[in-house]
Amino acid sequence: MRYIVKYNNTADQNASMLKTILEKNNIKLIDGSLLPEVGLIQSEERTIDEVRKIIGSSWSVFAEKKYKVPDTKHKISKKTV
Repeated sequence: MRYIVKYNNTADQNASMLKTILEKNNIKLIDGSLLPEVGLIQSEERTIDEVRKIIGSSWSVFAEKKYKVPDTKHKISKKTV
C-alpha cells in the first residue's frame, strides 16, 4: 500500500533522518522529489504503524487515496426525428 508522509513543523526539516528510518524498516521511497516537505512511500500497513511511533508527531502519514476523474469531453446526443 502507498502512503504520503508530510512534515508537520516549519523549522529544521530533517529529510535525511526520515530516509534513514525508512531504509531501516524496508520501506520504499517512491517519490522524494518534494522532500523535506512531502514524500510518497510504499510499505505494509503493519510496518507503517511501527514507523509512526518512531517518527512521532514531526511527520504525518496518510494512506494514498485515488479519485476517479470525471470525463469532460462533450458528448453529442442523437435525437430521433
